[in-house]
Amino acid sequence: MDVDDMLFAALPVLVLVGLFLLAALWISRRARMREWAHRERIAMIEKGLVPPAELYAGGAARSVLETSLASDPPARPSRVATQFRSAGVMFIGLGVALALIISVTAGKPNVGLGLGGAIVALGVAMIVNAVLTGREGSESPARNRDDGGPIVGRGSPDVPKS
Repeated sequence: MDVDDMLFAALPVLVLVGLFLLAALWISRRARMREWAHRERIAMIEKGLVPPAELYAGGAARSVLETSLASDPPARPSRVATQFRSAGVMFIGLGVALALIISVTAGKPNVGLGLGGAIVALGVAMIVNAVLTGREGSESPARNRDDGGPIVGRGSPDVPKS
C-alpha cells in the first residue's frame, strides 16, 4: 500500500475525529452557558430579586420577544421520527466503518467507498425522512381528535375561560 492510498484511507478517520471534537466542544460550551445562567438566577433569588421571565427553568436565556410569542412548549419529535433518526445514524456509522474496513484491509479504496457510501446514503435518507416526519407530526395529538370527545386545550371553545 503506497502513501496516497494510506492518506485516502485516513481521511475519513480524521473527519470523524474532527466531528467528535466539534461535538464535544459544542456540548461543553452549551453546558457552561447553562451553568452561568443558573448561577445568575440563583444569585438573583438569593438577593431577593425576581428573575426575569426570559430566564426559564431550563437555564438558557431566551429573548423577551421569543418568550412572549411562545404559546406552547416546542413539540417533541414523534416516535417514528426518533426511530428513523436513530436508524439513520446507525446506518451512517455502519457505512463509514464498512468503507474503512474494505478500503484498508482489502486495499481497494474504490470498492470500500462505493459500498460504504451506498450504506451512508441510506442512512442520510433515513435522517431526512425523520426530519420530514417530525415536521408532519408536530401537531398535538389532542388537537386531532376524531372520537367525538371534547378537545381540551388553550383557546378551545368547549372550555369556559375564567
